[in-house]
Amino acid sequence: MKQHITEEQYNELSENQKKTWEKSMRNKGYTMEKVYGPPGQYWPFIPDSILNFPSIGEMIEFLDREDAMLDISREINKKPFASVWHIDLIEKKNLKSLAVKPELCDALWEAVKEILEK
Repeated sequence: MKQHITEEQYNELSENQKKTWEKSMRNKGYTMEKVYGPPGQYWPFIPDSILNFPSIGEMIEFLDREDAMLDISREINKKPFASVWHIDLIEKKNLKSLAVKPELCDALWEAVKEILEK
């Protein structure tokens, strides 16, 4: 199971969305030192603009802090059909489908991007 989004996925965000994500992570206590340890030989290789690529847990925390009302479900299919994760946003008694993806990480990322656009 994929645990983090990729650099390519992260770069789908606008600069404003990246700043909002990074501010949210700093406010939660995710700093370079906490993620990568004390300053040392690895820091020069870490881009200044990111703390880390979001993990499943960080995305769930973010969505929870943003009070996003989500319905997350798993559709389990037998081969040859792929099992998929469904993430729907509940808004004013309406259900808006945000993602249907085989990986939970990718489905959560679609939900995060939707919230960051607001």
